[in-house]
Amino acid sequence: MSTVPVNITCPYCEFINTRHVDLKNMPSIHGEICYCDCEDGGCDRRFVVDYKVKIETEVRSIDGEKEKV
Repeated sequence: MSTVPVNITCPYCEFINTRHVDLKNMPSIHGEICYCDCEDGGCDRRFVVDYKVKIETEVRSIDGEKEKV
């Protein structure tokens, strides 16, 4: 799966727009111009979205794994 849904809040009307972002072809580091979707209740104004990818990890031990000496 290379696309993920992203919720983007309009800076003008605070409507939450949902977009699908392709992780393999991320938009420019200079931002992407988006429209607030008026068909879903937004204000139809343009704004710039700067994407930042953040990965969080969790680690766990495996039961029965022996400690190396």
